[in-house]
Amino acid sequence: MKLKVVKYIYKDGIYVENTYNGEKDIWAIRNSCCSSCLNKKGKWEYEPMPSSRTDNFLKRCRFTLKEAKKILESLRPTKSIFFNSIQRGYQ
Repeated sequence: MKLKVVKYIYKDGIYVENTYNGEKDIWAIRNSCCSSCLNKKGKWEYEPMPSSRTDNFLKRCRFTLKEAKKILESLRPTKSIFFNSIQRGYQ
């Protein structure tokens, strides 16, 4: 039996999840609160239901695992960063 990793837990409620159940190298950086995901500009934004996600949304908010790990290494996620994102409306 071969196991596939489909989710990495980071910290402060942030995790990286494979969006194709391990079949493709396409990952989302998500926050366990508020249905949000990180976009390529480093801003949190609302993540719509799968049927409502546009191609533009997917281009902005999906990464290879290598890209996602690099972004997480550069972040210093703290509650203050997260709450600032909420106050700005995930812009």
